[in-house]
Amino acid sequence: MQWRSACQALEPMNDHDKNILDAATERFERRLAEENGKLRVEMAGGFGALRTEMATGLGALRADTAGGLGAVRADMERGFGVLRSEMIHRNTELLKWVLGFLMVQLGAIAGLLALFR
Repeated sequence: MQWRSACQALEPMNDHDKNILDAATERFERRLAEENGKLRVEMAGGFGALRTEMATGLGALRADTAGGLGAVRADMERGFGVLRSEMIHRNTELLKWVLGFLMVQLGAIAGLLALFR
């Protein structure tokens, strides 16, 4: 039985069969185009809502990040200020000791020169 229907499918189609097939194909393509149009409209609406939600969320994230970075920046400035004052103090102490050592050395050299003259 299946062989018989397969053989009938191979027989050439007449004009009536072609017209029916063309009408069904056109109807299918029209429905497919309508559904594609509805899907595009739905996707556009969904993407618009998603875009709005992302913009809102990213704006809030940007504001939170800016506030947090401002606090970090202030802490770093305070820390660097303390570090800078410690470095200045250390450098003045070092300069004081270097100058003291230099004076002692000059005194020792002057004393030796005076002794050997």
